[in-house]
Amino acid sequence: MSITRRRLLGGSLVVGATAAVPLGTLAASAQAAPRAHAAPPTHFDLALLDVTNKVIDNYNTRDVVADGSEGKFTKRWSQFHTGGWDPLELRIRNIKGVGQVFMVCGADPKDALDGKVTIHRSRPDSAENVGWDSGLPIFPHCIEYLPTVDAVIVVGTRGHETGPGDRTGGSYQLYTAPNGQQGSFRRVGTTQPFRQAHGVLWDGQYVWLYGGRLLQAFTVHRSGDNIWLKDANRKLENALFWNGHDLQLDPVYPHYFWATSSQRILKINKRGPVPDVEWSLPEGAVKSFSRHKESGLGVWTAADHSDGNPYGNSRVHFLWGSSAGWAWDIVNHPDAKARIYKARILSQ
Repeated sequence: MSITRRRLLGGSLVVGATAAVPLGTLAASAQAAPRAHAAPPTHFDLALLDVTNKVIDNYNTRDVVADGSEGKFTKRWSQFHTGGWDPLELRIRNIKGVGQVFMVCGADPKDALDGKVTIHRSRPDSAENVGWDSGLPIFPHCIEYLPTVDAVIVVGTRGHETGPGDRTGGSYQLYTAPNGQQGSFRRVGTTQPFRQAHGVLWDGQYVWLYGGRLLQAFTVHRSGDNIWLKDANRKLENALFWNGHDLQLDPVYPHYFWATSSQRILKINKRGPVPDVEWSLPEGAVKSFSRHKESGLGVWTAADHSDGNPYGNSRVHFLWGSSAGWAWDIVNHPDAKARIYKARILSQ
């Protein structure tokens, strides 16, 4: 793995002049140093988005130890503090003129219309802030970079409430991407409707929005500072998508998506004119799912609602471990009060 990726969330956080509130700091330990030997396939970095403690904790699976019949994360190598709001997405991307960045979005559910977006340049010794927005009234759940138009899109589950039924809100907001200059990261136009937009993903050709019961592709266009999406006439509405949450590309087969609804993990083939659900696994209240390229491990999170928290619990689940030589189906956060909304793979 590269030094840049291994230290992605390491170093000190330098808040840009445009930041409206302090974002906290990143604490990196010696564990952030790159290892000279080749890591086994099941050793990779995971970022755990904890909505209870308002932090993103970073662990490596090599440091999981036995905890009864389950595993437990140890030796956290860095931590990102949001400054008091729930981190609901982390994406790692390369932005033109800026380089590798990590992008975080979210909000406090008690004030969901004060959404936060923050983008940081990744350096070995710092995490310089290059983009910041607050007061985004859509309860942001996901963020993506659109390289062909040098733009950023944030999606959320509030705004543009329309009937019938429940969970009627949902929107997306476009931005000019940061270029390292103050003020370069800014909103373009107003929020646009997409019901219960939880997920957004660029696949190299289309930007896909996911939420409610709908997966839909759009083309992206730009003229000057005007940026817009256009329906690509590729969509699938499916009851299996109910309250659709996460959307990720398969790291080996890019014509496949991995997605979650509130009841299932889904494998979706997007190669044809209409996406097709080829496989699904029933799992209650599942939130995030992604697959590690080298080992093939599936990594997912869920909420059990036992304490009234709909965003997660203190566990990370693993699929297909036996074929990868992985010992645990469940690995616990060392803080039993942590509520992990998403687990994001940092190193492939």
